[in-house]
Amino acid sequence: MILTIAIENTIISVGCFQEMNLRFVENISTNLARTELEYIMCFQSMFDMHGIEKRQIDGTIISSVVPQVTNIVKKATKRMTEKEERELLVKGDNFPTFFAGDIYVDE
Repeated sequence: MILTIAIENTIISVGCFQEMNLRFVENISTNLARTELEYIMCFQSMFDMHGIEKRQIDGTIISSVVPQVTNIVKKATKRMTEKEERELLVKGDNFPTFFAGDIYVDE
C-alpha cells in the first residue's frame, strides 16, 4: 500500500493506494505551526477511520508546494511508517490534488 500526500497552500490531501485502487482520500488544513507529532496523530486517525494499519504501508509519495511543511511531514511519515518516502517536486504554485500536472522527481 502506498501513502500519498499532496501538500498545498491551504489543504493537505492524504490518500492511500492499494495496488491501483484508491482506499481513501482525506484532507486536513495546511498549518505551518503543526508539529511532527500532530501530523502523526492526524495520519494515524485517518488510518484508524479506514481500517489501515501502519505496517501495511509499503512507501510514501509526497508532493508539495509548501517547503516549510514538507520536511515536517517527511519526518512524520518516516517515523510513523518506518519507511523512506519518495519526494516529488512540483512545478508551479497552483497544483491540482493527486498528481495532475508537471511533476519532477527529486533523486
